[in-house]
Amino acid sequence: MSTPTKADAQTAYAELSAALSGVGIDLRSLHIDEEGSRPTINLGRVNITTARKLTKILKAARC
Repeated sequence: MSTPTKADAQTAYAELSAALSGVGIDLRSLHIDEEGSRPTINLGRVNITTARKLTKILKAARC
């Protein structure tokens, strides 16, 4: 796999943000981190309610 580009990060960010929004989750600190040799998506900190929502969705997705 090639090294991710800024455009790859922007696409991944937009897709993740839309998917989260679609299930009612707002990660306010979600952002692209361009420090270092390749961009990453920083999910940031979440409160307990959001963590539980994410857990419930991920468990349901395994079925």
